[in-house]
Amino acid sequence: ANIEPLGTSCRYGILRCEAGVTVCEGAVTPTGEVCNGRDDDCDGETDEGFDLAAVDVVVILDGSGSMVAGAEYASRETISAAESHDSPLYRYALVLAPASYAEGVTIALPFSDAATFAAAMAGQSAGWPSSEPLYDAMWLACSNGLGWRQDARRLVLAFGDEHGQGQHGAAEVAWLCASEGVAVSMFG
Repeated sequence: ANIEPLGTSCRYGILRCEAGVTVCEGAVTPTGEVCNGRDDDCDGETDEGFDLAAVDVVVILDGSGSMVAGAEYASRETISAAESHDSPLYRYALVLAPASYAEGVTIALPFSDAATFAAAMAGQSAGWPSSEPLYDAMWLACSNGLGWRQDARRLVLAFGDEHGQGQHGAAEVAWLCASEGVAVSMFG
């Protein structure tokens, strides 16, 4: 006797008689919808009622000498967050500010999946004797220098230990990011 699928997470069961009682074995009945990629309530739709928008996240890391301990914290926390949001809906990019003594803002990783981001982030360190062009890194991210998806929520997470520096000022960057629909959070 087969358990027949209904085209959803639900399944018909098999009726049997056990000790004079009718038992339905193997049936999967409707439950409340849960965001899990299945049709839990058996209505033919998957994960309805959940906001499953795409999310693009840019992590900006201050690589200056004063940020050594902060870089370790940023790496650990952003890797953990990316691993817990490992889904095709999420993309991650990494921008370094600075990447070395001679460099200013560098795109260390264009938008990619969580595992690629985690590997790139794990290899990062700080310690360069340099300025901290965080505002220029935010400008790059918010001006779509990384290729945001049109339908994605846009988030910049900037990790630094001092006020932002760069050729672009705070007001300029705030205006650009707001006009492009990019939410910015600074840590440090």
